[in-house]
Amino acid sequence: MDRQIVALATQVISPENTPEKRRTDSLIAKPRWKYKGPGETIRFEWQIGKWGWAGFAGESTRQYATRFQPASTVLKEFDTSLPSISLSSLSPGYYDCEIWFKNKFPDLRVIVQNCVRVVEEAPPGEYILTLRAAPSIDAGWITKEPDKSKYAKEVVRLTAHRIWPYEFSYFDIDGEPFMLNPMDLYVTRNYTITAHFRRA
Repeated sequence: MDRQIVALATQVISPENTPEKRRTDSLIAKPRWKYKGPGETIRFEWQIGKWGWAGFAGESTRQYATRFQPASTVLKEFDTSLPSISLSSLSPGYYDCEIWFKNKFPDLRVIVQNCVRVVEEAPPGEYILTLRAAPSIDAGWITKEPDKSKYAKEVVRLTAHRIWPYEFSYFDIDGEPFMLNPMDLYVTRNYTITAHFRRA
């Protein structure tokens, strides 16, 4: 039976559901692929690093895993979760990840760009959250838990509250949109948070 494998979109997630990751966090890769061929074992390798003109430069530990690939007479979709990678060795910045599929077929590589942003650890009680509402304070407001003047190294729950006839649309955290309400933010620097509302 001929072998055929096609890589699909790979999801890179963190057990810690926060917009930015600390060095104490970890990442899990969840590759997806389509396969046609006999039953066999696929070897996976994955690493976090940076993709550039010279190729991929790994900066984390490299993780390995094997998964049994069931036989399939048609191109059928499969997925798996790979062992987590600690971010403890990474400096602050944006990173990519590289995943290899290896077996009797030609090696297949997937690059996921900007899969994680690692932020600097912060001293306690240093950072301020600036809260705003758009189009105006007549549309709604934001509450935060815990409600303090300064934060660091802690998760703050942000909740947007609407004023009729408006309804919540999304949060804007320093230009990056988030649809969850309420949502949790791990505070590592000063943030400007705007709750956007629209007329119901």
